[in-house]
Amino acid sequence: TSSAGFTGVRPGGSRITGASGLAALFLLTKTNPATGGGFAFECEHLNFDGNNLDVVSAIKNVLGGFPARPFVVRSCSFYGFQKALVSDITSGTVNDTGLCNASITDSSFTNNTYAIWGAGSGCWMDFAFERNVCEQNSNGIFCSVGYFSGSFLVADCLLEAQANAINIACGLIYAEVTRNYFEANSGYLMRFAAINN
Repeated sequence: TSSAGFTGVRPGGSRITGASGLAALFLLTKTNPATGGGFAFECEHLNFDGNNLDVVSAIKNVLGGFPARPFVVRSCSFYGFQKALVSDITSGTVNDTGLCNASITDSSFTNNTYAIWGAGSGCWMDFAFERNVCEQNSNGIFCSVGYFSGSFLVADCLLEAQANAINIACGLIYAEVTRNYFEANSGYLMRFAAINN
């Protein structure tokens, strides 16, 4: 965390910029994914800089089974990543649950290939995306391999100038998309491909 006193083109506090070719600024994992007990991740007032798409991810979760919960991002900025926030549990030995109790609020996502990206069954569970600006990315919230599950909320956000604002595969999920502003998205505003009936 940092103080909120950062001033500049993008909101957020301390700026973290990755070197060219870096896989992630923060990588969430543990030595043995089968060991019980998850962990929490929380950040606020940080300005994540992807070095003009040279860094793959700002925060990447590769842990399944016992997830990071809660996963909390508040008042941060994500600029210029291939995939800004990632939960990819396709390669782990225990891969039935990814990031759980995920709350992403009051943040901005700009000039990323993907703002939110997921892969693996239950890669994001109980996902809340509120009061965010998500614009001029190639894609906003995206998952085609595996699925989101639990609850899914996108509320009070600006989703603008992207190919697809929301395009996810989902399992057993309760989804609510409410009070958002969509403009100049060229593909899907909202697409939910349900795996389970």
